[in-house]
Amino acid sequence: MSKINKIILVCFTLFVLLTACIREDLSQCPLSWNVDLSFLYYGDGEEDIFPSKVERVTVYIMDDSYGSIRRYEVGKNELNTRQGIQVQLPQGAYHAVCWGNVWRAGEEFHSKEIQELTDYLLVHGEDGKEITTMDPLYYGRVSFRVDAKGTVTETVTFASAHIDMEIHIRGWEHLFPREEEMPQVEITGLSTRYDFSMDLSGEPGVVWPVLEKDGEEILSGYFSLLRFPDENPIEIHIRQKKEEIFYTLSLQSFMETNQIRVEGIHEITIPVYFSFGSHGVEVGVDPWDSVPVQPDL
Repeated sequence: MSKINKIILVCFTLFVLLTACIREDLSQCPLSWNVDLSFLYYGDGEEDIFPSKVERVTVYIMDDSYGSIRRYEVGKNELNTRQGIQVQLPQGAYHAVCWGNVWRAGEEFHSKEIQELTDYLLVHGEDGKEITTMDPLYYGRVSFRVDAKGTVTETVTFASAHIDMEIHIRGWEHLFPREEEMPQVEITGLSTRYDFSMDLSGEPGVVWPVLEKDGEEILSGYFSLLRFPDENPIEIHIRQKKEEIFYTLSLQSFMETNQIRVEGIHEITIPVYFSFGSHGVEVGVDPWDSVPVQPDL
């Protein structure tokens, strides 16, 4: 066979192989992945509401010894195309930890020798900056094994890893007559980090929510916190320029008074309305249903 004929034969063979992978039947084509993870989130109902709650997913895949970790980012455009991720992994056992909506939090390792999921941390404020809100996180985890042949298909069912809060203050001009001395809110006694089992970790931190004028007489702040139990040590302080504390509210007492539960509920927002006036202070879940309380000055 001449050299030209050999070249023609090679080109024809390549053409056949390539066209076999662009026909309707892709069964003969080699896959670029062997692990297929799908994402779901039901919230407090029975229908998947993942698309309306999660804007991005950070996926960490660790081998069975937890010593090796792979990190993947799945953005909103990719999630709109396919609600999940496909990856290629060597043979072995793996754990996938998925965090939804990681925007501000950073990663941290608990020890030099990683031995379990609790040695990996997701931390707010690790850069030393003041925390004004935490990420509206969602969490999912799955374990699986990759064999030498075949593919793995798993579903990651997410859970809410945050609680939304609103704080509204009216009548603040009675305490702070000058606009440059508008009140600030300090929230203490809450956790700022999760380990990769979604357990709260570390010493309590502080959050300073941003307050903005909502009309002429009301200051409002909207923010997220890591999940906390019904029984909690969290306190809300109304301060002047981070100095003198004018008022302190126990969040647990407020929740008990207003019959608010967070345990076992995925999607929840806790509104707290403060109304300052000559009569004292009223605190409630909305401006028209307030419960008078004595200020802890």
